[in-house]
Amino acid sequence: MAGTYILAESPLQLLSGLEALHAVQHRNDVVVCIREDSPSLAAFAGNLPAGLLPDDCLLHSGFPSPAQAAQADHLLLGDPLSGRIQRLLAECSVRPGNLPHITVLDDGFATVRAIRLILSPTRQALVRARVKPTVRRTALGHAAAAVLRGALKLGRLSWFSALTPDESLPQRFTAAGGTLIRHSFAQVRTCLEATAPDTPTDRAVIVGTALAADGLINQRALIDWAAEIGAQQPALFFAHRRQTADELAVLDSLPGITVVESGTPLELRLAPFPA
Repeated sequence: MAGTYILAESPLQLLSGLEALHAVQHRNDVVVCIREDSPSLAAFAGNLPAGLLPDDCLLHSGFPSPAQAAQADHLLLGDPLSGRIQRLLAECSVRPGNLPHITVLDDGFATVRAIRLILSPTRQALVRARVKPTVRRTALGHAAAAVLRGALKLGRLSWFSALTPDESLPQRFTAAGGTLIRHSFAQVRTCLEATAPDTPTDRAVIVGTALAADGLINQRALIDWAAEIGAQQPALFFAHRRQTADELAVLDSLPGITVVESGTPLELRLAPFPA
């Protein structure tokens, strides 16, 4: 039975969870859980740089059972708006014993929305923006929100964040009993710099896309756009896995443009760059 579970459904959630381990020095039987139906996340986890996943942590495909989660000391979860996470929280809350300490990890600005909903005086359900939820999904969102509000009231809810929302939200979160831990992915940056020290970080960055391969944009337009950027300043073009070799060869021949092809996840390759 693990003392700490990290529950990650995306690369950013996984990076945030591992950063949290180093920042607050969790070392009590940590299991890093990634969703089992995501080959891309499994590939991401398999390409982590040395030193980021502590030697005494277990990387596991699949989430813990409600019984296992309920008996843990600490749950670090990446997306309070996820139905899978919400079901786990709801089922944990009806089991005997104290609720584990819960830390919310970053998953983009959806996390900011989740924190706002948790703090809502009208006790809103945790549901995604611009999505009309079913009755069942709304009920699950209310149940999960009640669990997290209960943890907040007991001083057992933390937010581990590199985001910079308006200051009123962090202030309201801490005033309600939460603990805010800010970070800048320092450990991720250090590990990546140690494994990829030759990546220049003083250039503009262009992130490749499969939109041309999917027929959603014109390939020539993408190349011309990159050429305009390269004419203004040196830039690194991080290739998308579905961009063709011919397209990348043309891009790499453009003045000022250097194509970067790597199996290392993009989030990790960009970590050393200035925010």
